[in-house]
Amino acid sequence: MSSKQLFLVLLYLIAGLFLSVLQSSVFPRLGFSNISPDLHYVLIISLPVVFPVWAGTIVAIILGIITDTFLLSSTGLHAIGFLCFYYILVYLQQTVYFDHLLFKAFVAGLGHFTLFLLLQVFFVNHTAQTTHFHLASGMIAALATSIFAIPLLYVLQTFNEGISIHKRLTSSTRS
Repeated sequence: MSSKQLFLVLLYLIAGLFLSVLQSSVFPRLGFSNISPDLHYVLIISLPVVFPVWAGTIVAIILGIITDTFLLSSTGLHAIGFLCFYYILVYLQQTVYFDHLLFKAFVAGLGHFTLFLLLQVFFVNHTAQTTHFHLASGMIAALATSIFAIPLLYVLQTFNEGISIHKRLTSSTRS
């Protein structure tokens, strides 16, 4: 692993830590306690573009553990969910034109809703009346994830384009 890739891994992990703090402390104070968007999906969406599969796997697992730690949830649930989401994204990156910003935001919301449904399956202690409320709040949280993902995806896309330009410039000067 080169020093630039190590720098990017650390940068993504620090960004994940920042997003975890934002999600666990700021969003509940703004009134987003039941419909809190999960902005980690934005980072995971950009992993297949930036990293090789093995490095993206490590970053996705660590982001999941960070998320579980800050949200005080069962350790490993987000890590498994983020890892599965990452591998689906790797497959999508190879088969589908995946460069459109709104499509990426939709996939982030879909990933959030999918993990929400999986968590509902694991914790089935709700009554029938509250199940509809939880489903509606999960759908609104997925929509909020998609909406909040758009500006973050734009920033990450601009950052990744800058890195690719820097790689081309430094590789052309070495040749």
